[in-house]
Amino acid sequence: MTNATAKFIRWNASLGFYLLFLDPINEKIEIDYGIQKADFLPVRYLRGYVKSLRELRDFFNRNHSWKMYRLSADLRAEQSKKLEVRLHFSKGKIRKLQMACYTKRIDAKELIWDMVSPHYYQPIYSEDSCYWKSSLSLTLFSGESFSLQSKYFKIKRENCYFMPFVSSVDSILKKDISYVIKKSQINSNYEKAET
Repeated sequence: MTNATAKFIRWNASLGFYLLFLDPINEKIEIDYGIQKADFLPVRYLRGYVKSLRELRDFFNRNHSWKMYRLSADLRAEQSKKLEVRLHFSKGKIRKLQMACYTKRIDAKELIWDMVSPHYYQPIYSEDSCYWKSSLSLTLFSGESFSLQSKYFKIKRENCYFMPFVSSVDSILKKDISYVIKKSQINSNYEKAET
């Protein structure tokens, strides 16, 4: 997934997030559908081919069986290993998170791992979602004051693909922000109970 590719993503109830590619050499249209992402793992999708616009229309009219996948124990272990490697090399966004956690005496690995999604999610984020979720959680945990609306627009601008053909980006992002807020409140209450 790149910003250039994401501009052409569309959503359909039967196909989920999908992309169409024209293959003029083989005279067919490729449909990548059920597109989904998971933190630190490759994009997952299903693929179909058609040879005409009539076949494409028929393809869209079929009921396709795709679903959001849960991650197996092996994939969760792979996520954990990749997080360890990124924490070890400490570059970019993860470095900023580590520094912010250090100043607030919070375990960066624990905070980020808590925000790594245990399932695949819609492909609206340009980077692994655990980064912005961890940053928001850290802000909430430390009690800093901020405008939720300005935070929302910043997260959208810095972390979401521009998808002009998908109207549900805002509702997905708002749902994910609500999840982080609730999870952070639970973790904060747990921390207070321990002390």
